[in-house]
Amino acid sequence: MGNQYWVGAYSPDGGGTSQGICAIEYRDGKLFDLGLAHAADSPSWITAHPNLPVVYAALEHRGEVAAFTVISPSKLMPLGKPIAAGELLCHLALDVEANTLLASCYGDGKLLAYPIGQDGSLGSPLVAEASSDPFAREGHEPRASRSHQSTVLSNGKIITTDLGHDALRIWDLKDGELSLHQRIILHKGDGPRHLVEHPSGMLYLVTEHSVEIITLAATSAGDYEVISRTAVGDDLIAGGALSGRNFIRCQGQSALRRSAWARTHRGTKPWRRWRSDPNGRRALPWAVATPPCSSRRRLAGSQPALKHHFGIGSERNGRLARYIAQFLRS
Repeated sequence: MGNQYWVGAYSPDGGGTSQGICAIEYRDGKLFDLGLAHAADSPSWITAHPNLPVVYAALEHRGEVAAFTVISPSKLMPLGKPIAAGELLCHLALDVEANTLLASCYGDGKLLAYPIGQDGSLGSPLVAEASSDPFAREGHEPRASRSHQSTVLSNGKIITTDLGHDALRIWDLKDGELSLHQRIILHKGDGPRHLVEHPSGMLYLVTEHSVEIITLAATSAGDYEVISRTAVGDDLIAGGALSGRNFIRCQGQSALRRSAWARTHRGTKPWRRWRSDPNGRRALPWAVATPPCSSRRRLAGSQPALKHHFGIGSERNGRLARYIAQFLRS
């Protein structure tokens, strides 16, 4: 038996054709379609519990979180009813102890924390403090908060991106409740989208609108500050520097070999690969590769490096990533 993955995609309510969550298996260098695991409306982000046979799905256009029990390698069963979140729920993440599920909502900027029961079921969420626009000015059109991702850091804190307010927020999570620790204000128009932590403790952030990789480092006081910005390049963005959607992820084990891929979300332009300098303090251009597809499907599976996004051409997962990309295109 090979590695098995849950795949989610947009259904008709999100402009797609998916019927819900399907299962695929990677075995002997090939991908096998295991069929529809369970019907769901636009499960655009899927997160698997690390210790329980439970899968969580963001039903993006319904604004709900659904929990499923894994009953076989290719079938899921609902674990309770879907629970309300916010508008355009786009990302899910588990805290270090997998006791809390964090949900980010692009449509209304909400950040929610759901308690997880012993069986993996979800309780009623606590809503974190709402974001305020640091660039708001009287007489100017107000900008909407756009929560996009939550990243659990190695020190236990949680950092969230707000693409609409051009800010990062760092939280403490205690007894299932989020309390604000720090807010980092970026440049107006940056559009912070996705963020990863380097083994050195540095943070790499990719911005959607300014098209940069921003590096942040911890201060002696334990907060974070921006230490460098690296332009990704207009050739990655379909239609110009202010359009397209980017994501970033790190891969590899050694700090010196750690690298990242950045690409447009629509996938019509090349991926560009970046490596950190020896101290991890800056992202340096390394290589360019062309992706074979532009799928918006998201994966969760038994191979940690491929739980959500994957990089075409990575040392450890390049061949598997290419197979998955070709499979999703077909």
